[in-house]
Amino acid sequence: MGADRVQGAAGATPGDDETAPLLPTLQRVLPSATAVEAGGILAAGMGFVVGFIVGYLSTGGQAVPLIGFGALGSTAGVVAAAVAATAFVAGALSPRVPARFGSRRPAGRTARSIDLGALAFTHAAIVFLAVLGAAHVVSLAFVGTSVSAVPTAIVTGGVAAVAAYLPYLSARATDPAKLANLLVVLLACGALASMLSSADPARWRANLLPLGVAADVSGWAFDLALVIGGLVLAGLSRFIGGELERWASGRGAAAGRGARPVAVAVGLVGVCLVVLGLLPADRGGIVHDLAAAALIVLVAALLVGLPWLLPGIGRPLVATGWAFALLLTFAVLLFRPVGRTTLTATELIVAALFVAWLVVLLRTVAAALDDRDAGLFPVESDPVESDPVESDPV
Repeated sequence: MGADRVQGAAGATPGDDETAPLLPTLQRVLPSATAVEAGGILAAGMGFVVGFIVGYLSTGGQAVPLIGFGALGSTAGVVAAAVAATAFVAGALSPRVPARFGSRRPAGRTARSIDLGALAFTHAAIVFLAVLGAAHVVSLAFVGTSVSAVPTAIVTGGVAAVAAYLPYLSARATDPAKLANLLVVLLACGALASMLSSADPARWRANLLPLGVAADVSGWAFDLALVIGGLVLAGLSRFIGGELERWASGRGAAAGRGARPVAVAVGLVGVCLVVLGLLPADRGGIVHDLAAAALIVLVAALLVGLPWLLPGIGRPLVATGWAFALLLTFAVLLFRPVGRTTLTATELIVAALFVAWLVVLLRTVAAALDDRDAGLFPVESDPVESDPVESDPV
């Protein structure tokens, strides 16, 4: 029976619309999945070797503590971050299987380099902050423990192997939904690392909101998350714009008129986050305040204006945006004129609302594209992709 199926598929005529595209599609997908997994395993092996060597050399043959500069946690974090960025770029540029970078228009070398750099930095920052936070958690269970040279090398190699394997696989299937998840994980790891690495744990009981202000590791950990997150948003605004244009294709000219403004606004939000990370509240002064005000205005404009920018995006997303706009207004009023919260708290609320809204937007766009690719709803003819002159008359 299996031979009959193969023979029937091989003998299908070109006019058979159902079976003709099936085997070529499977032949492309199955080897690609195998090649991607093999590449991930190879990247993990190379990452372990690099991590083992660097981890051993960093100890100088001596035992090292779990946390602190020159300790196991910081060494493993730096090595894993470098390996993660390298593995992501290698996976994205691998000639064996074309990576998915979403835009429906061919990207130039500069634009693609920006996308790759932003995504590589995102994975590196997530890995570094996650390893830093994990090291502090482990240090709480093993207070005062020192690790000798060989175990340090083994642990560093293992962390580097995981840091190479996962980003390599991520590079092979980058889409809007996965991008949204990366942004959430990045900011969550930054906040967690900042709280765990605080030199004074009791400080959080008195005031939960001095993120990024402290002079110790906790301060620059959160500032780093803000800067990297802002760079990612600014760098991937073109990527997001390409996905929105792809969603708008076939929906009429009105649907795509706001794709570019939305992408520009997302990039400007990223610039604001970079400024807030580089110039915290205690050092930024008027520049910090202006960046915070611009952040609030941009996020409010996106939340409220989405129905006019992207008509047809869907009522649930529009309702979500307006609900978030109400929460944003409430947070701003609590700061001024009520005075019941701080500027830092307001900035965190606005950033959290924006990231949550962006996650919903990107996942909605990804779901709509999947539905359209599956033919679940009809769309108008796309004037960009169809050419009536070359169409084959029926």
